[in-house]
Amino acid sequence: MQAAAGWPGLSPTDLAGKPAPGRGFYERCRHIISDLDEAEREASGSGKPTGHLRVTASFPVAHCYLLPIISRFLALYPGITLDLSLTDQVVDLLAEHTDVAIRNGPLRSSTLVARKLGETRMVIVGAPKYLERHGIPKTIEELTVCNRLDFSFSRHTTAWPLRIHGEQTELMPQGNMLVSDGETMRKLAIEGVGLARLTHFLVHDDIQQGRLVPVMEDHNPGDWEEVHAVFLGQGRLMPGRVRAFLDFLYDNIRIKPV
Repeated sequence: MQAAAGWPGLSPTDLAGKPAPGRGFYERCRHIISDLDEAEREASGSGKPTGHLRVTASFPVAHCYLLPIISRFLALYPGITLDLSLTDQVVDLLAEHTDVAIRNGPLRSSTLVARKLGETRMVIVGAPKYLERHGIPKTIEELTVCNRLDFSFSRHTTAWPLRIHGEQTELMPQGNMLVSDGETMRKLAIEGVGLARLTHFLVHDDIQQGRLVPVMEDHNPGDWEEVHAVFLGQGRLMPGRVRAFLDFLYDNIRIKPV
């Protein structure tokens, strides 16, 4: 079977100005045809997955876990071309033609299927030079006057959770810096710009080397952030390239609590 490159009688330009459901229908059809093409190639060839694999990942997970193992994946599957985009923002997989997204934090209710890769606790950190200038906060009142770095995009949870006298409370980050991703925030914290609340695995080495110092640990509620690989499901034919990548992630990435 040789699938057509597009959908007969319909092209992206035909959908210009049309309602979103029409565009969504076209994209679903395009993906189905592409996946059937790949299935045919795999059945008639060596069985090794091939094709273009588009992946998006958060900066912390990519830098700490994904990038160090990518060369092994590409060596295993030389017929796959990996298109990797790093962003801490939530990407619409269908609209952005993305196969897999690796995300931190709570999952929003959707039609996506998720594989858990692990979990990490959160920690508030500051550089020694910042803490020397402004003091080490030990109470929520002292933390309130600190420069608390924030993200520039919408997230599921914005506030910093704290436990005060056994009661859960929250403090909004407020300062003179907004950033687009956790890696940038980490580097700014190391430079002494302000305090940051980040995943522990991202700053573990910095803490060990003395570049960052955990603060307010007596008031850390012990909240955890889960990491998942998510992909489109709901009866869709899963291409071999996607299955191979998901299995590789599951076998090689284990984000364990510290």
